[in-house]
Amino acid sequence: VTENEAIVAVSGFIGFVNIGDMVTKSEVGNFQYKDKQYHLKDNIRGKSAVWNPIDNEALFLTNMGLFSYKNNRLLELKHDHKKTGFRSIKKANNRIYILTDDDKLYLYSHGHFTPVKTGLENITFFKSIKNNIYLGTKNAIYVLKNNVVQKIQAIKITEKTRQDLFDLLSCNCPFVASKLFSLIKLDDPSL
Repeated sequence: VTENEAIVAVSGFIGFVNIGDMVTKSEVGNFQYKDKQYHLKDNIRGKSAVWNPIDNEALFLTNMGLFSYKNNRLLELKHDHKKTGFRSIKKANNRIYILTDDDKLYLYSHGHFTPVKTGLENITFFKSIKNNIYLGTKNAIYVLKNNVVQKIQAIKITEKTRQDLFDLLSCNCPFVASKLFSLIKLDDPSL
């Protein structure tokens, strides 16, 4: 979030941690740190946290829903004024994407959810790597470009793509690994 503060979503609480040496008062909110932590909500299972620098907002995905901390207030976010099953939240290029339990993808901005039409069902893979959003189904892997889902047809292995492939393969999704290997175009015999 800042040089001295980070957001956390862990088993037990969501909130902020002081990662600086001498900071006791938050630069983000109107609160004081106690033992280098500030809990916004306890007795909750935090899944992930994303900082929205455009709106100066922290987003926390938990077992109890999606929460926003902005202007010193913690609010539960609801889509169309009803509780929605949010599965995952990712950030790429300062845009925040949220995947729901029913495989719908939304772009979150200024407190609003805008649908991103993917045409995909049974999404098993949702990851942000180097400012790109990747989605996977049992049949293919896709990358989101300008809010349009594009199927990855082949991957040319270069020095630049090696780490991207490693990141994709590290998702612990066996089908993704097998699908990637079938897409790889080996243009360099030394690889």
